[in-house]
Amino acid sequence: MTSRAAQTYLKLAPPNPEVQTGSTPDTNISVQELQGHSGRDPDRLIYMAIKGIVFDVSVDPNFGQDGLFNIYTGKDASRALGMLSMQPADLVSDWETLTDSEKRVLDDWVMAFEKCFIIVGRVC
Repeated sequence: MTSRAAQTYLKLAPPNPEVQTGSTPDTNISVQELQGHSGRDPDRLIYMAIKGIVFDVSVDPNFGQDGLFNIYTGKDASRALGMLSMQPADLVSDWETLTDSEKRVLDDWVMAFEKCFIIVGRVC
């Protein structure tokens, strides 16, 4: 069962028909490169990562520079998403110490993003 937050997001941002489910490019993206795709530079695409998978979230204005979810961009925000947190201290890739319930929430976010956004690579 999908978490309520991920369900709500899917209702607000319906699946993108251009997304090819199940395809993960072999492109390695460094942490520094990911940081450069935070929405601050209008000439660059906006990326965020969950569990090391990098998504192009540029199509959703909520991830833009002034968007509600911009706090998650340019980084792997796995821990924060699993905890449903917007606290800066939680905006890290470490998700292994999440509770089982939080890990399920995180997996729900991955599934939702796989339906809505193009995967551009993996954090290396």
